[in-house]
Amino acid sequence: MNRTTILLLLIGSAVLVIGLSRYSPVEMDSETPWSVVHTPDNHINAFGIILGKSNLKTALNSFSRQAQNMLLVDSNQNLKLLSLFKGITFDGLIADIELVYDLPQSRLQQLIPQHPPLSSLQKISITDAQLGDLQDAIVSTLIYRPSVDYTEEMVLQRFGYPDIREDTGTLHRWVYKDMHLQIYLDDNGADRLVYTASTPDSIL
Repeated sequence: MNRTTILLLLIGSAVLVIGLSRYSPVEMDSETPWSVVHTPDNHINAFGIILGKSNLKTALNSFSRQAQNMLLVDSNQNLKLLSLFKGITFDGLIADIELVYDLPQSRLQQLIPQHPPLSSLQKISITDAQLGDLQDAIVSTLIYRPSVDYTEEMVLQRFGYPDIREDTGTLHRWVYKDMHLQIYLDDNGADRLVYTASTPDSIL
């Protein structure tokens, strides 16, 4: 093997190492449920959404799916604006993502001024045009709904031991305060992970 060939091999190896470092799994790991990032200004970054800071306009362009925007009537007859992204893949994990925005009821009521009386858990579709001047609405909550059931062993392995654990029948709530995260494991239903802008100190 002559000197020129050796030199070319060394250059090729260096290029390969640089390429691999650019596409290391660190970036992919940042888009997993257990890889929450604290920003310098003390916000939580989950799946690229900075809770308490990212707005609706930014959020709607954050995922590789068109969002289904809707109003949800909760059990207290309050309205919530949701953006639903279905079938998103994060590092090989498939899930639905729901974003909830921090908006006063008065602004939400303006979206449906002529709507008939509302019932609890009713969903009302909202068009992009109706969102209008809500582009500055801040994301307050991100709900991650995995396509597979999480076992307790899986949660402990990925997230560690919770700060709070509460069991109510078949529903198990695990709280990770530093991650602003509540994990709901449902023995008879779908699991969900709820990330909030503020620390979850009480049951939602």
